[in-house]
Amino acid sequence: MGRQIGLQDTQQLRGSCRLLGESAASRLGPVVASQVPFGKLGRVNLLRTSSFAVLLWKWLKGTAEKADFGDPVGSDTGYGLCVYKDGTLIMSPVVGADGQWAATTKGYSYKNAATNAAGIFKVVPQESTGKAKVLVKAKGANLTVPALPLSPTTAVKVQLVKDSGPECWESTFPQPAKADDGKLYKDQEP
Repeated sequence: MGRQIGLQDTQQLRGSCRLLGESAASRLGPVVASQVPFGKLGRVNLLRTSSFAVLLWKWLKGTAEKADFGDPVGSDTGYGLCVYKDGTLIMSPVVGADGQWAATTKGYSYKNAATNAAGIFKVVPQESTGKAKVLVKAKGANLTVPALPLSPTTAVKVQLVKDSGPECWESTFPQPAKADDGKLYKDQEP
């Protein structure tokens, strides 16, 4: 069974995010990017009000095997979701192997209706050839969303970093975004 993610784990995952800014290849090896010619697609939504925050990130139509995701059910695999604005880390919620994970036929599923300490309540990494996906949802007072709008910016990058191996799933959102105002940032890879 997994274990509760601790402060040291959180710092390690967030540290991985910081290392990824300029040198993902040197830190993690190949990045599984969604901007390669396989029709891959990424989507991101950030919502922030004075009392509430929401994050939704999808990495779709990729290629991944279940083993690429590690094993958050039976081992210590954890993940950090790293969001960058022009190469600077602006948010990094994390989720560890905390007993809320279940194995599925195509991957894993994390569900925590009350959210974890970073506000994450759902993570779904699924294997497939050409149809793999990763979904991360977070909400609530524990989720730290940066000040909006994010503009001016040239690009927003989102990476899901696995702490137990070299795999990393990435989406890059060139500007202008579909929406970027004081409450909502929303974009989709072209």
